[in-house]
Amino acid sequence: MIELRHLRRIYPGRPEVVALDSADLMISEGEWVSIVGPSGAGKSTLLNLIGLLDSPSSGSYLLEGVDVATLGHNRRAELRSEMFGFVFQAFHLVGSRTVVENVELGLVYAGVSRRDRRARAVEATASVGLAERVDARTPTLSGGEKQRVALARALATNARVLLCDEPTGNLDSETGAKVLAQVSKAHHRGMTVIMITHNHEVARLGDRIVHMRSGRIVEGGGS
Repeated sequence: MIELRHLRRIYPGRPEVVALDSADLMISEGEWVSIVGPSGAGKSTLLNLIGLLDSPSSGSYLLEGVDVATLGHNRRAELRSEMFGFVFQAFHLVGSRTVVENVELGLVYAGVSRRDRRARAVEATASVGLAERVDARTPTLSGGEKQRVALARALATNARVLLCDEPTGNLDSETGAKVLAQVSKAHHRGMTVIMITHNHEVARLGDRIVHMRSGRIVEGGGS
């Protein structure tokens, strides 16, 4: 499904920063891959490249056999909406909107009609255990609830790949376990999961662990 060949991401400057260096990685559809490594290892850079939020400096990225470098800006944006759901440590919710309105935002970007957005957003919110909080404003939510809203937003789009960057990093163990339970459910339904984590117990939930260091994949890159 996902194949990276000698992928590099270099940020220009004096000196230039090699954030990702010759990464080779294969991920099969339906696989859960955990990515671990120290801060500055290139984990978030790798995730951003896979999710088409950034472009590599060199190397190739094949998504279902198609080299994404050959695609125009609009097609890349379409693929990003169709293929990927994102869950970040910082939540990225709009404080002035309700829970269900935040979930609906992901469907707006995915091009879902207004008639269908509400129903899908309510269903996704219920799926993460927040059915009674659909009309709550974001500032009234706990950290765990906010992360579950972010997860619902990703799931509502019916994305095939869930990209998670430290989704439990700011949560207590009990709340983090609830979030991971929802991720596991999505994975068991066939969703591909790629998760960055510093927690080795969380990493072991995956089918495979990829280790990174100094911008390189040093272990676990093969399928």
